[in-house]
Amino acid sequence: MKSPVALMKSSLVVLCSVAVVGAGLWAVSRNPRGPLPASAQAVGVGLPTSPAAPLSPAVWAANEPGARQGCTFAPGQTLAYALQLSSEGKQVVPQRSDEVALRLRLTAQLQFEVVEARLDGAVLLGRYFGSQLAEAAAFDLQGLATPFMVQVDGACQLVQFARHREASRAGARNQQALLWGTQFRLENASAFHMQDGNGVALGTLERLAGGELRRTLERYETVWSDGARTLYGVAGVRLGEGPWFESFSSNERSSGGLTQNEATVSLGRLPGTAVAFTAAERDPGQYLWENLLPPARRADLVTRPFTSHDRARQQKVAGLTQAEAVDGFARRVEGGVGTQSTWPDLSAYFEVHPEAVRPAVKRYLGKGLPSKAAGDFFLALSKARTPEARAVLYELKHDASAQRMDRVRSMFALVGRPDVGVELAHELAHDITHLATTDEEERRFLTTEALFALSMMSGSRDDAAVASVASQTVQLVLHQQASDRHLRRAALHAIGNLGDSTLLPVVQPFIDSTDVDARRAAAGALSRMSPADTEATVLAWLARETHPFVQRELYLVIDQQHFDQGVGASPALVEQALRDLRTIKSAYTRRSIVRLIARSSVSKEPRIRAALVAQAKEERARHTTLLNEFAAFLSDDERAEVLR
Repeated sequence: MKSPVALMKSSLVVLCSVAVVGAGLWAVSRNPRGPLPASAQAVGVGLPTSPAAPLSPAVWAANEPGARQGCTFAPGQTLAYALQLSSEGKQVVPQRSDEVALRLRLTAQLQFEVVEARLDGAVLLGRYFGSQLAEAAAFDLQGLATPFMVQVDGACQLVQFARHREASRAGARNQQALLWGTQFRLENASAFHMQDGNGVALGTLERLAGGELRRTLERYETVWSDGARTLYGVAGVRLGEGPWFESFSSNERSSGGLTQNEATVSLGRLPGTAVAFTAAERDPGQYLWENLLPPARRADLVTRPFTSHDRARQQKVAGLTQAEAVDGFARRVEGGVGTQSTWPDLSAYFEVHPEAVRPAVKRYLGKGLPSKAAGDFFLALSKARTPEARAVLYELKHDASAQRMDRVRSMFALVGRPDVGVELAHELAHDITHLATTDEEERRFLTTEALFALSMMSGSRDDAAVASVASQTVQLVLHQQASDRHLRRAALHAIGNLGDSTLLPVVQPFIDSTDVDARRAAAGALSRMSPADTEATVLAWLARETHPFVQRELYLVIDQQHFDQGVGASPALVEQALRDLRTIKSAYTRRSIVRLIARSSVSKEPRIRAALVAQAKEERARHTTLLNEFAAFLSDDERAEVLR
């Protein structure tokens, strides 16, 4: 069996680059030679060879006479920063009961030029210059070298990233991940969410005297491992007199069961550094706006590492009989302890006693378990790291005499297993395009579920072969079954699961359809596509859409699309949303619009604040429950104005 490190679903270049928050530990899984020796010396680019220590609160508060209110840029301004990143950590490999160390030392210069200045911030052209490594398990320095663009909002927060068309996605992801690890915003906030290349850190922001800011991180939600890590991190931001900030310095420590890491990062303004971008590099048409950091995926679709908790659980259940293990599972289900507590012991038992899988399934099929235990039972089979569980799931899926819901449960349980691949994708595609039963309703039901399973499989793993099969299959269904409203809707929502913006032309005929149901279904196809890729289509659609059900579906998807990908709505989209907010009667639709505007890139503009306050007053006058939505977005003074 491969070690959990080798099985870890990770991107090497991303996870090395985000050691700022402890994520670099996973990089060793792809490095056959192991980490470089500790004796390796730093190679500098005219920068200090040891990272700056975090600033103390006293130092933060002692430098500036006034408090900065925002970030104001001017076209043509140039900025340069000295970057240093240092990370040291270790990871325990359970099967070998030893530790693997990882060290990363990166130095570089960050150069920026303001190419566009707006009321809501600015667009900066940037690049990493003179990047060098002293120690690293693996890292793609060449991928840092291409230019990129970022948008900084009026509160100094990085909100959007654009990669150069010639840059690889992996290299551009490194560029974004390094920058996004230094996020801050000019405000006091008790719930600051900071995305980086491996998850989301949760913390607080505190404005201090003299216009300084302290960022404290308290918890880390990681995409690739089995849950949250504890995290301690403190960063100081000195704003200075420039348009953005003078210096940033942080120290962060994290641990997550098998891993520990400590990292420091510093950025310091370099005076008088020349920035020489070419005319071609300044061309906005050479850049693609997209969030390259990994989305927060469902935990049950991510490979679980084998941890000390798993080993302890296996030891706890190893001595049980098959009947005792299944009876215990049934009691937990009947006791209502919650899904997260029902299946793990049974799944661990199947791993210790794989011969118990078939008797347990036979008992389930013979109605020997509570009826409400079905979902948790199949989850236990899905999570069991044993080929016997996979084999019996395939058998149930293929059994035409089995209950159709059991066939569907088997289908989705297989999709969640890391030991299946493109062969399952091909099988699901065959089911979708060739499924034939005597019962038309049965055929439609199984085809629809197979579509969702295939799109979920593609959307939850980085597998080009699976993605290709899924893309071809949904297009074939839309071509052959466009008149079947149920299959059409399933196929369009499956495109939404895929998140592939290249399928937008396939969706366009349904967006333009006179059929209301087709347009409602088409909205779901946009859900995981890049907002930058869909904006032109969305703006044209909203401008002409009048049906309330379609408006409701479309705004719900647009708001969730932007929220999931950490992108604020553009000024153009906000303007359209404001127009619709004044005319749409559905409170449900207005709720999505308000959320979209409040989280937009222009949400701090006085005109936008006034519009939100006016809408809150309107909701109060109508006595709608939507008034409660504004509590999270309005300031104390704005709330007082609404309630006067």
